[in-house]
Amino acid sequence: MKKLFFLIFTILGIGYAQTYSFMHDGNPRSYIVHLPTGYNPSNSYPLVLNFHGYTSNASQQQAYSLMDGVADTAGFIVVYPNGIGNAWNVGFGASPYNSGVDDVGFVNALLDIMIANFSIDQEAVYSTGMSNGGYMSNRLACELPFRIVAIASVTGPMTDSTYAYCNPFRKVPVMHIHGTDDPIVNYNGMAQSLSVNELIDFWNLHDVCPGSSNDIPYPNINLSDSCTAIRHEYLPCADDAEVVLIEVVGGGHTWPGGVIDLPSYGHTNRDFFASGEIWNFFNKFRLNQFIGIDENVSDKYKLYPNPTDGLVYLGMDINYKISSVSGKIVKESVTNSGYADLTELSTGMYYITLYSGNTIISRKILKN
Repeated sequence: MKKLFFLIFTILGIGYAQTYSFMHDGNPRSYIVHLPTGYNPSNSYPLVLNFHGYTSNASQQQAYSLMDGVADTAGFIVVYPNGIGNAWNVGFGASPYNSGVDDVGFVNALLDIMIANFSIDQEAVYSTGMSNGGYMSNRLACELPFRIVAIASVTGPMTDSTYAYCNPFRKVPVMHIHGTDDPIVNYNGMAQSLSVNELIDFWNLHDVCPGSSNDIPYPNINLSDSCTAIRHEYLPCADDAEVVLIEVVGGGHTWPGGVIDLPSYGHTNRDFFASGEIWNFFNKFRLNQFIGIDENVSDKYKLYPNPTDGLVYLGMDINYKISSVSGKIVKESVTNSGYADLTELSTGMYYITLYSGNTIISRKILKN
């Protein structure tokens, strides 16, 4: 059985959750793990990261999104991380990622801890979030595409600095849910933030999707919520990825179907349940759909010495990229006589990734 290190135990509905913490970059970081009903460590489970909005926290997002009930029914694990200062570092401010908090590195480390302590299906790791947490999910799609399969954002598009650096090596399935009357994150864009249409155009271009959508109105089953919803599907995309926009006409800065309704944030749509729609979207995609391993490459692949003082032997001449643990590419080159050169890199942990067409192998390496 996987090692569990319980700190706090709380009963939440028919499932259960624990709060955990660890140190990252000198800061205590905490997160809530919800295990589905009947969790069995002998099985492997999909994992959904669910990020809170600005000024909110993990427990509030857990209560607001009602995703635990979906997880219990569908059989997946949900993690609700806490941001430092109730925020996620997505690029708002005078400089890119101005807060100095390495939230991408934190998520990367969190995934390692989850895999070490729970039965996680590493081909099925997804990210969603509300507002600031939606911005964070978009950033993770850009910087951790070798771990995060697909994302779904509610009211949180992409900051201009995330946009400037975003170039994931593969196609990323994306769902975005946004109210046209959102008083907090303007549907049509605002300072340092893309509009919804700009966000969709970006992902459509990256995923090689058609510019026009198949539009499907949701039945207006709740006449008292003062808003309606339309699902815009941009299909087909390359590698069977999908880009989906759920436009909440007259909707506010809210999680459709969420338990809390705050009038100052606008109308909450009750014609569909965001958490259910998000899971149905995620459940279509697995990482190996977008990342393949050529057996010819795999058979030849070497990695030694590891740790290394500089040169590392990979066994073949091939394109490679080296990324920091936060996902930032720090070197891109071609091996020379089978060797990659890490001499100029600072001491620390990196990911080294080999590319052959649409093939990828990615491994951790320690530079002394």
